[in-house]
Amino acid sequence: MKIKKEGEGKSTALIAHMTLIGCLIALFMNKDPQNKFASFYIKQTLGIHLYWLLFTILVTGFDSWMASMGFYLSYIVLWFYSFLGAVQYNYQEIPMVGPYFQKWFNKIA
Repeated sequence: MKIKKEGEGKSTALIAHMTLIGCLIALFMNKDPQNKFASFYIKQTLGIHLYWLLFTILVTGFDSWMASMGFYLSYIVLWFYSFLGAVQYNYQEIPMVGPYFQKWFNKIA
């Protein structure tokens, strides 16, 4: 039986936060020796990045800078909240949408 180290999976979780491509790289890094902590944050960040991608497509049609500003501010706050949880090695779900991301992306990571 292999004993797990304290910070195992932390680097993969941090890579997942970088970009959507970083999230996909972290997904493939976590395939063979699957780590629960890394899987948790891969699901969270995949949801955050898809949120950004979906709303960027929708918001670019608006001419209002206030709608755009509110969206980008919410994205930055959610990303930062998740990133701090990964740095501190805590299982910290994103408020309101975090449990949905864990359920929706359960089969992926």
